[in-house]
Formats: sequence, structure tokens, C-alpha cells
Amino acid sequence: MSIAQFEGLYMPICDICGTELYVKFDFNEAVESKKRAGWKECWTNGRFKDICPDCQDKHTKITANE
Repeated sequence: MSIAQFEGLYMPICDICGTELYVKFDFNEAVESKKRAGWKECWTNGRFKDICPDCQDKHTKITANE
């Protein structure tokens, strides 16, 4: 899962390396924080994946939806 939920808190997690962003109190805040951090969302194997900037650089074949 790209944004994990823990007792009402939301944490963006990179689907490739597991890098985590700071916990947010609102799902929409979590979505905005990953966008501000330069994460990309891509469609792979029938589901969306969130990819951090480091993994974007390492995996050049990833096609991101902006």
C-alpha cells in the first residue's frame, strides 16, 4: 500500500524501497506531501504504485502519471 493507515494517521511509503514520509493526520495531506516531495504515481500490474525520487532515478523504465 502506498499510503499506510495507522490508527487514524497516514504515512506515504515508497512501493519499491519502503522509504517513508512523515505521518499526516489526514489522507489528503499525505497525498499532498508525497507530491511536494517529488514522488510519482505509476500504474503497474493493475494497481497504482508510489515511487520516491531515488527509485525514479534507479528505475528509468518507470512510466509516471503526473
